Amino acid sequence: MLLGVLGIVVWAHQSTTPVYVQLQGWIKSNVARDVHRRVRSVSCSPRRDVVSWQDGIVTFHCAVRFADGATYSTPATLEARCATGCIGYHLNYHDPGGSL
Repeated sequence: MLLGVLGIVVWAHQSTTPVYVQLQGWIKSNVARDVHRRVRSVSCSPRRDVVSWQDGIVTFHCAVRFADGATYSTPATLEARCATGCIGYHLNYHDPGGSL
């Protein structure tokens, strides 16, 4: 069972790094911090370079693998928070809570 939801403006919208790569890195560092376990990898799809205001909210599906081999999947949504001059995205995803 997945528990908890985070929603935060997380990174610069003008970055040249594809948004799905930024999403994977952000989930990896925050899940590791929140559950005090080393995360081996995070893989999210679809592989989008950007999420624009015109896209609305984009849903990703992410698989998280911990160093000990345990895994969980989570939907993640990204939304650009403005039409022009965005400073970041709004992110929501489910953390593993007590499910691991």
